[in-house]
Amino acid sequence: RGGDAEPLPAPTPVARARLTHGRRPFAPGGRRPAVTRYLLLAPGVLARREGDVAGALADALARAAVGVSATAPELRPRLDLPWDNPDRPHADWPGERWWTEHRGAFADALSAVGVDRRRADAVAGEVRGHYADPDRWTVAEGARGTVEALADRCWEPVLVANAPPDLADLLASLGFEFAETFVSAETGFEKPHLRAFETVVEWAGDARLWAVGAAYERDVEPARRVGVPGVLVGDHPGADRSCTDVTGVPDLLPE
Repeated sequence: RGGDAEPLPAPTPVARARLTHGRRPFAPGGRRPAVTRYLLLAPGVLARREGDVAGALADALARAAVGVSATAPELRPRLDLPWDNPDRPHADWPGERWWTEHRGAFADALSAVGVDRRRADAVAGEVRGHYADPDRWTVAEGARGTVEALADRCWEPVLVANAPPDLADLLASLGFEFAETFVSAETGFEKPHLRAFETVVEWAGDARLWAVGAAYERDVEPARRVGVPGVLVGDHPGADRSCTDVTGVPDLLPE
């Protein structure tokens, strides 16, 4: 895949017990994808939800009109999410289970800014709907056209994300389709945990892989460590290849 990558560490017990990720299971030794080139895309280079999950929590609080207001930046430090602890693999939480699993964390964050606990519990149950509101998502300029152009060059997009399980469907509603999706809610591994990328490498078999992301430490460096070269959409002294926005990615990929 790329240069002088470090050897892959042995799979964790969690990884050996389950290699289910994206939307369909992968069995080692099973049928491999027919496509030979995949581009591992972090969602931040494609589209962003205003305030991410904390923004959805702030929107749910504002809609509830409980007499307390708080912004996403005020709620985020009080919100314990799985990607805050990437060294800890977790169970897979598909669909509603992810939101049920984190409802207590949402309510705790609301209580910390002064919301009565009973009302905080009620508001926490509304966060999923606000997260999925397409009007609160912004597509990066040129992102759709860039992904389509890369697909024309036989770079098939693969989503690799720290996110709730709704993300792939949300991005599909915004015009992005993927050959496969590896969302942490369903894989059990949060980037930059190496298993978040190793599972993709195992799925892809002999296919050629490159990674594209907006955070060097989360998206590019761990991919490099498992043999996948990358392009950073942003700036970092450790990045071998970088550009200011996603439209610059095609010029930095091999033909």
